[in-house]
Amino acid sequence: MSTAIAESEEYNIGLLAGATEEEHYDKLFWSRFMGWVEQSNVPGEEIPPMTPIVMKREFGTMGMTNMKVPHYRNLTEDAVYGSTPVKNTGEKMKINYQNLPINQRRKAVQTPDRMGEQRVKRLDLVARAKPQLSRWLPQHSEVMITSAIYEGFSRNVTSAAASGGYAQTKAHHPLIFTVDNGQVTWSATSATYQTNIHNAVSGLTGASEDKFNSSALYGFQQEMIKNKIQPIMVQGYPCWPLLIHVHQWRQLMLDPEFRADLRGGAPRDLMANPIFQGAAPRHYFAGFLIFTRNASVWGVSTTSAPAVTWGATSPIAALDTYDVKAAIAFGMNFMFGGWAFGPYFTTEVDDHENWKEVAIAVIDGYARADYPDTTTLSSATEHVQQSSALLLSYSPTGWLS
Repeated sequence: MSTAIAESEEYNIGLLAGATEEEHYDKLFWSRFMGWVEQSNVPGEEIPPMTPIVMKREFGTMGMTNMKVPHYRNLTEDAVYGSTPVKNTGEKMKINYQNLPINQRRKAVQTPDRMGEQRVKRLDLVARAKPQLSRWLPQHSEVMITSAIYEGFSRNVTSAAASGGYAQTKAHHPLIFTVDNGQVTWSATSATYQTNIHNAVSGLTGASEDKFNSSALYGFQQEMIKNKIQPIMVQGYPCWPLLIHVHQWRQLMLDPEFRADLRGGAPRDLMANPIFQGAAPRHYFAGFLIFTRNASVWGVSTTSAPAVTWGATSPIAALDTYDVKAAIAFGMNFMFGGWAFGPYFTTEVDDHENWKEVAIAVIDGYARADYPDTTTLSSATEHVQQSSALLLSYSPTGWLS
């Protein structure tokens, strides 16, 4: 669960910054999976939370735009057997550090000038600008986190310098599966890997085995186990949250085996857990806690150039219409987030108060948890992903598709 960040700043245009922030996290789907890095009693050491999304707030006090965020690596060494002494054989807890950049995001709403406001005074547009921005920001934050899943970093980091971003090179998710043909072969050479993704996507053409189905979920479950993706625990049940598109859910509902399981019922106490308040999962199946989440599940478009595109240019304005959708499954410590400032409202007044503009700002950033064997991804020879995976299916628009 998320932790509210206490602020004592003076309010601006009638809203406390702390209240605005709390409202933002309450509305943000991903906040239920967040936990905050804590400082250890040992100077310089940090304690990462055991949550899917590891958040770091020291950006707000240390004045930096890049920091290392700690997270646990899974234990890998073997056990000792029989009467063999276990003393002094303890495996050291592995804590990796992920580089995390942050950047500012801002959005403004322009209200009518004084005469324009007079003409539409009954609509009270000035007062409604703030709630509009409060609704917009969680949607945009969801886009930022989702882009980090597919592309390695949030879009405020990968955007071009001309748009105010850092032009950080995108890193396509290294652990991708298709419902009909297993894992997409990863390559340290970006062009090669994009070609492999393109070939996998091109192979999903609409046959029955290309659609989202229960058999594929059983296979995907085995891949999650094989790749040591640590599940989260909810009400004593180990499970991986699985975000699927509504088109994929529709295909599951046409699957006889899945419908039979759905009628049989899932652990209801798990479904009622407060962590899922406001975004209840659809079903518990094959170890997955299934959510339908269109804003967090994007389609993929590819060309033989090669080029891979995840989602729409502006998912808030319009979702993508790509036929192949990429479901997201994740476990512990699969994402890192950094927060430094906001959400914070400001107003701009001009022309002797004849014209007003209201804006909201936040400084943050997100990065996917990856383990390349070098700091430069393009020269890595191994890329271990132990916290999340994608499952591609042919799931286009259409009642019976």
